Amino acid sequence: MDAEFWPPAARKAVRNLLFPTKRPSNTNRPGYSPQQGLTLAQMGTFTFGKDQHLTRKKIIELLFQKGNSKSHFPLRVIYLPHPDPTCKQHQVLISVPARTIRKAVSRNTIKRRIREGYRLNKSLLQSNPPICVAYIYMAREVMPTPPIHEAVRSSLQWIQSR
Repeated sequence: MDAEFWPPAARKAVRNLLFPTKRPSNTNRPGYSPQQGLTLAQMGTFTFGKDQHLTRKKIIELLFQKGNSKSHFPLRVIYLPHPDPTCKQHQVLISVPARTIRKAVSRNTIKRRIREGYRLNKSLLQSNPPICVAYIYMAREVMPTPPIHEAVRSSLQWIQSR
């Protein structure tokens, strides 16, 4: 007998058995986070909001003219102390050239991986004055996540040491 001919109450019971919607009871405690058991206060540092995106054209031009750069394959990193004295956040620009990565889906995947690597490792930057950082993807194919995260981590350590 097909499920579509069952009465609605029986269909709902089977659906609840197959696809439970309730969360386990141990996740309801206050301060619980599914990410590595961190509290909500600790998770606040792992954000990448709009105020951390580098969008002003004058600052971007200045970054590419006067910034220090180094290659951390598959990324090229350019950084400069932030020229705007009112800015209180580090700001990041992520670029994946369409010339090397043709498909937009692949470019977006790479940008997402770089953003995630920065978001997780930005605590390595302990410098008081804010800086501007540009990440430019150099590889000709889509790389897996761990090498990208390692490149972001090593670049942030390099910036911090200077």
